[in-house]
Amino acid sequence: MSLPTSEESTSSSSGYEQRALFPDIQRDDIQVGDHIGVGSFGAVFSGTWTLPDTSQRIIALKKVFVLEKEAEILSKIRHKNIIQFYGICKATGNDYFIVTEYAERGSLYDFIHSEESHNLATASGLNCFDVVVKWASQIANGIQYLHYDAVDTIIHRDLKSKNVVLDKNLVCKICDFGTSKDLTHSCTAPSWGGTAAWMSPEMILQSEGLTTATDVWSYGVVLWEILSREVPYKDYSEFRIFTLITQSGITLAIPPTCPAPLKQLMNNCWKMTPKDRANMRQIQGELNRLQGNQKVMDECEKFMELEDWKTEIAKQEKNVEKMRKDLEKRREQLEIREKALKQRMKVEQAVLDSARHPPEDVHQWSEHHTSHWVETVLARVANDKKFLDRVNAAVFRNRITGARLLEMTQNDLEHLGVQKVGSRIELMKMIRKLKDTQKVLHAFPTLEQAKQIEMSLKTEKESAGHLANGVDIVIIVGMYVRKMNTTLRKFKFYADSDWIDETDIPAKSKSKHASALIKTVCFSVLDDNTKKPINEPACSISSGMTTNPDWITVDTEDDIKIKVIVSVYFADTVTQPRNTEIVELVTSLEESKILEERHVHLRLRRSSSSASVSTPSPSVVPPVYHPFGHLTNGFHHTTSSPQLRGFWHRKQAGMNRHGLTETELSSLQEHLRTPSPDKNGDENVVLAVPKIPRRRRTTTTNSEEKDPKEPDPRTRRVHVHGGKDKWNWKKGKSKPKFT
Repeated sequence: MSLPTSEESTSSSSGYEQRALFPDIQRDDIQVGDHIGVGSFGAVFSGTWTLPDTSQRIIALKKVFVLEKEAEILSKIRHKNIIQFYGICKATGNDYFIVTEYAERGSLYDFIHSEESHNLATASGLNCFDVVVKWASQIANGIQYLHYDAVDTIIHRDLKSKNVVLDKNLVCKICDFGTSKDLTHSCTAPSWGGTAAWMSPEMILQSEGLTTATDVWSYGVVLWEILSREVPYKDYSEFRIFTLITQSGITLAIPPTCPAPLKQLMNNCWKMTPKDRANMRQIQGELNRLQGNQKVMDECEKFMELEDWKTEIAKQEKNVEKMRKDLEKRREQLEIREKALKQRMKVEQAVLDSARHPPEDVHQWSEHHTSHWVETVLARVANDKKFLDRVNAAVFRNRITGARLLEMTQNDLEHLGVQKVGSRIELMKMIRKLKDTQKVLHAFPTLEQAKQIEMSLKTEKESAGHLANGVDIVIIVGMYVRKMNTTLRKFKFYADSDWIDETDIPAKSKSKHASALIKTVCFSVLDDNTKKPINEPACSISSGMTTNPDWITVDTEDDIKIKVIVSVYFADTVTQPRNTEIVELVTSLEESKILEERHVHLRLRRSSSSASVSTPSPSVVPPVYHPFGHLTNGFHHTTSSPQLRGFWHRKQAGMNRHGLTETELSSLQEHLRTPSPDKNGDENVVLAVPKIPRRRRTTTTNSEEKDPKEPDPRTRRVHVHGGKDKWNWKKGKSKPKFT
C-alpha cells in the first residue's frame, strides 16, 4: 500500500479534526431516501437513521462537499424553533452528510402558498390571524435566540420563508445555516449572500459591515409574506429589485386598510438605515402586546379576510411601471442633451482651433478670431488670466469682429476693459500694423485669393451662359388604336415634341419647330408578362412626329401588359442632357390616347453664332421649314479646309494629283510599259501635254467660282519616273542634280 503525500495527509488530518468536533454517525446506520430540496451549499435528502436500540428515526440529510461553518454553528445552538442537529456522516468520497431532524410539513413558503394552510386553520378551530401571529412569534423567538441567547452572536443572512420549515405540529423551525456568520469571534465584512427579495440594502450595496439588523429586514419580508400570502417582488428581476430598494427606496406594498400595529411593525423592520430598525426583542414585545389586545386581534382578523393585498400590489406595480417609463423618458432626454452637449463642445473646439488660424482677410474674422488675436497681443504685456478673460468676454458681448477691430480707438479699448495705458498703446500699435497688412493684401491678393476670385467670376459666367442658352421643350408619347373586331386590336406608338413657351422660340433656335433639337427616336415594345420583345426595336430620324413603323396586332382576351420604351437622342447642339428615356405600361387598348407629356430642359451648345440666335437681325433671311429641317436648320454648318476644297475641285475637273486627266495618265502608263529600241537614247520622254496653270489655293464660294482656263496647245517637258532610278549617273562622274 502506497503512503499518502504531504498534502493528502494535511487534508485528511484537517478532516479528522473537524469530524472530531461533531457527533459522528456511522454510514451503515444511515439509509438515504428521496431528494426533498436544495440548500445554500448542497442538496437535501430524506433518510432513516437506525439508532443503537434498533429504533429508527426519520431524518434530513444535507450533502456538502466540505464541512464549513454550518456544522460548527449547528453544533453550538439548540432551540425549539431552530432545526435540531444530530451529527455528521461520511458519504462517498470526500462528501459529508449533515444530519438534522426532519420537518414533515415542508417549508413555510410551500405551505402558505397552498390551500392546505387555510384548511388546517379551519379544522383546528383557529382564526387565520391567530396562525399568523403564532408563526411570526415562533420565527421571532428563533432569531432572538441567535442574536442574544446563543453561545455566540449569530446572524443568519438568508432568512426567508423557504428556510423556515414546519414539523407535524405546525411549529416553525429555522434551518439552512450555510451563509450564516459568527459575529462574536469575527468581524463580518459585507459580502454577497442571500436571496434578492429578502436582502437588506446594506447587503445589496455592501457599503458597511453586517449586523443583526440584516436579519430584521428579512424578518419583515417574511412577516409580509405570511400576512399577504403573496410572493414578494413577484415578476421582478434581481437587478430590478436591487434598483427599487437601494435607489428608489421602494419597499413592499402595504394596503391603507392594514391595522396600524401591523403596518408600524413592518415599517420598523424596513428602515433604510440599519441602526434605525427595531431589534428582535422589540419585535417580540410588539407581538406579545398584539396578542393581548383582543380588539386589535379582531380588527386584524377582518383585515385578513379582505383582498386588499392584491389590489395594493397591483397598484404598486402600476406605479413602478409608470416610474420606469418616466425614468426611461428621462434617460432618453438626458442622452439627447448629452449628445447635443458633445456636439456643441465639438463645434466650439473646432471654432477655437480655427481661431488659432484666422483668415488672411481681417474682414472675414469672427468674434473668436478677434478674441484669440487680442488675447495673444495682451498676453505679451499682461499675464493676468482674469484680466484676459474679462477682455474676451467683452469682445463677445460687443461682437467685435475683424472689421470692427480695424476701426477701434483707444477709447473703445478702454470701454472693453483695457485700463492700462501701456496695454492700449501696444494694442493700437498692432491694430495699425494690421491695417497696413490689410491694405497690402487688397492691393496685391495672394495666389489663393486670386484663385477664389477667378473661380467666382467663372461661376458667374457659366451661370449666365446656362440661362442664356437654355430651352424648355415637351416630349409627347402617345398611342394609336384601331378596333378590328370585338377582341382584336391593332396599335402603334408615336412621339412628338413642342415648345413649352412659344414666345421664346426665336431666341432659342433657328427653327420654329422643337423637333430640330431631336436627332433620333427609338421605340422598343415588350410583353411585360413574358419580358420578351413583341417586335424588332425601330429607330427613326426625327422629322416632327415619329412613329414605330409597324402596326402590332393583339387579342384583348388575353392579359394585356405592354411596355413601351421610347429613347430620345438629342442633336449635337444640345449639351445636356444627351438623351432621355420614357417608359410606359399599357393595360388597355380601347382608345387612342396620350401616354405621357414630359418636360425637358435642354442646354444648348455655346457658339460664335449664338448672338445671331439670341438676337435675330432684320437682314438675316428667316429659315424656311421643310420636312427634314433638322438636317439644315438645326445644326451649325462648317466649311471644309482649303486643301480639301482644292482636292474636290481637281476631282470634279477629272485631274489627278499630277495635273493629268485620266486619259492622259492611261496613255503615259501604256507608253512606259513599251520597251524603247534605242538603249543609249535619252530616257527622258517628251510628251505633248496641255499646259495647265497652277491654281492658287484660295477659298471660293460656289456662287463666285470662275471657269477653268483652256489648256495651252504648246507642249511642255514632263519628267516622269518610268520604273528606273530617278537619278541617273555614270561611273566616275559626279551625281547629277535633280531636274
